Amino acid sequence: WAPYLPQGSILSANAPGKKAMPSSRRIVSGGCDCVVKVWRFVDKQGSLGASSWDLETKLQMHTDWVRDVKWAGNIGLPFTHIASCGQDGKVVVWTQKADTDQWQSEVLMDSDKAQWRVSWSELGNLLAVSGADNEASLWRQCKKGMWKKMSALTPAQ
Repeated sequence: WAPYLPQGSILSANAPGKKAMPSSRRIVSGGCDCVVKVWRFVDKQGSLGASSWDLETKLQMHTDWVRDVKWAGNIGLPFTHIASCGQDGKVVVWTQKADTDQWQSEVLMDSDKAQWRVSWSELGNLLAVSGADNEASLWRQCKKGMWKKMSALTPAQ
């Protein structure tokens, strides 16, 4: 899991009428149930250690095991990204904007081969993907929000 920084916290203070994202610890998980899950740490003060990780949301797009999930680093922008990849060959980027609880999904890849790993750059603007097709690809978000494959490496290269 990655430390969670509330979206937009560096760029602007809470604007009037804007919903502030709660500042808390969050983690993301994936597994054999084909679901990406976002968890929030709930510190129940005065409950004799009854703190827990509560399920915040389920993100459903995969049709087979979710093999890897990564939370993108956030430099204070008004959104956050999670990448997931799976046995089904899909690579999905999930985006949550600061003023909503909803997650939007974009399928970057839908291969006939399993995708094993996703990894974000330090700033969270580049995504590396590797899978059973023996290819490593690099993806970047363009100005209009769409993701574009920038390059790919195969064993023959």
